[in-house]
Amino acid sequence: MTFDSRKKSLLRSLTDVLDKVTGSKTLVLHPDLAGPLGLIAQVSTLKHHGVDKLFWLENGPLRSTTTNLVYFSRPTVESTKTITDQILQSNEEYHNYFIISVPRTTKLLEHQFSQAGLLDSVTFLEFPVGFITIENDVLSLEYQNSYVDYFVNGNSTILYDSSSAILSLEKEFGAFPTIVGKGRAAEELIPLIRRRRLEEQSLHSDNKKEVENLNYSSNTFDALIVVDRSTDLITPMCMELTYNGLIDEYIGIKNAHIEVEAALLDGTPSTPSVSTSAANMTPKKKRKHLLSAVTDPVYEELRDINFSQIGVYLNRIAKTIDQRYKDRHSAKTVKEIKDFVGKLGGLKSEHQSLRLHTALSELLLDATKSDTFGTVLEVQQNLLAGFDFQSQLSAVEGLIYEEAPIHNVLRLLILGHICDGNIKTKTLDQLKKDVLQTYGYQYLTLLIILEEHILNNPYYFTQIRKNLRLFVEDVNEAIPTDVSYSYSGYAPLSLRMVQCAAQKTAVKSSQPDPKTQLKAHKVDAFNGFVDALKPIKGDVIVDDFEGPSNDNVVEEDVKKTLVFFVGGVTYSEIASLRLMSSQIKDREFVVATTDMLNSETFFKQLSKT
Repeated sequence: MTFDSRKKSLLRSLTDVLDKVTGSKTLVLHPDLAGPLGLIAQVSTLKHHGVDKLFWLENGPLRSTTTNLVYFSRPTVESTKTITDQILQSNEEYHNYFIISVPRTTKLLEHQFSQAGLLDSVTFLEFPVGFITIENDVLSLEYQNSYVDYFVNGNSTILYDSSSAILSLEKEFGAFPTIVGKGRAAEELIPLIRRRRLEEQSLHSDNKKEVENLNYSSNTFDALIVVDRSTDLITPMCMELTYNGLIDEYIGIKNAHIEVEAALLDGTPSTPSVSTSAANMTPKKKRKHLLSAVTDPVYEELRDINFSQIGVYLNRIAKTIDQRYKDRHSAKTVKEIKDFVGKLGGLKSEHQSLRLHTALSELLLDATKSDTFGTVLEVQQNLLAGFDFQSQLSAVEGLIYEEAPIHNVLRLLILGHICDGNIKTKTLDQLKKDVLQTYGYQYLTLLIILEEHILNNPYYFTQIRKNLRLFVEDVNEAIPTDVSYSYSGYAPLSLRMVQCAAQKTAVKSSQPDPKTQLKAHKVDAFNGFVDALKPIKGDVIVDDFEGPSNDNVVEEDVKKTLVFFVGGVTYSEIASLRLMSSQIKDREFVVATTDMLNSETFFKQLSKT
């Protein structure tokens, strides 16, 4: 089973809501929604459904001669203020205004329009986007600031929208037989799903077909495991060491796309300019590129490997492609030649893909050879292994004096606090003073937020590390047998918690034979590990669905377990979950998340608070 049906359903929902505005229309799009919208529809599709002009939603008056103005935005206070200001600034009376809210219209949005005296001047529409398919095993709400919105600002909108997305899955595949989680987000989300499931059945009592599957236990999914990001802030602070993780660290992946030099995508090497100074002054043209295993088999093979193995993999892939080119010499008959010509397009595509990923690997290799990378990784691994922060202090101070990117300093500060738990107040104050003097007082607010929400809280990492085997000394990066391979020794706490519910033997020891697949056991409420998880804040919440399975739906041989991250997930966590899927013969883990996260995007979120 893939989620192709969801892609088609989202596209159909989008075109349906656009078609409710008859005739040509100007689309005013919030920049944060450009990426998610691009994963659903092409610009040509929008034009086919009447969009003749497209503007960004930004402050200031909007000049458009189109009668229909369609605003496409999330219903945030800031966005709504910008929209109402633009409408009030417009002197033209011939415009028809439409507000498409993603994923829904809220009472607060309507109240803001009412306060502006515009409630009767606009038409409200909704685009209930839900989960967007990023890969066949990755679904995302593609929010921008989910961690800060919920865990810092206390805005529960993200949980309501998450419950809507989960319910849409249940309407398609049936109710999750078991839902389990630990932490504040799980405590709120799991009862909300149960309540809204009953509300949906009551709301559609006259159209029972739409909610029919909510009466049955899913034959596709066996469980939903809710991962509360605040229960594991260690993992997003760590330097990611998978190929995909390092791309996100150093190049940046946004809405499944990277931005690279156009020459890398065209397959033409950039020609050096006569004047070096002129080359530095002339910006190189960049283009966006979709990272997808569906369209790029080379990427599929590389994305989850530990970067230490990248040379081995690239060499093997190059030899395979070269051998397939050489096979043309063995084509003797007309049929054999025709078959080879038929494969030639695919070979050229793979060859161009190999060229791209070789170039990306060279960029990442340069980054991993830098002194900053080496220092950050060494301090990180030492802290995770149990060294006290004081022994790493001079290295952290060195990063500050060298003006290393500030997120690298802050990530080690947070890791030091969580892993050691005993940083002297005097040391912490001096480090904060050094940061402000080196990077500027614009970071004062960020440091205050970090202190309030992280640095003032107690953590019990030493005990948790021992209970859950969070640091593995003899990790095998070439042939992984444990989730710790993706961080070269550190097993993500989030995934150890998932294993406590769904792969218990892996918590206690690495799988001895990577080719052996164990039989899946029933997902439960962390049975056998409840005491080990006690140092992690939050209660264990479990909800077992009591309805029957649907006899009219074929039961899947390999059940899917949905792991939903509230507050973001890293690419290396996704890689480790794929390893877990390969270790169990009748279970496949599917990742769902509010958004993607790494240390840099985490601090950028906090900076906007």
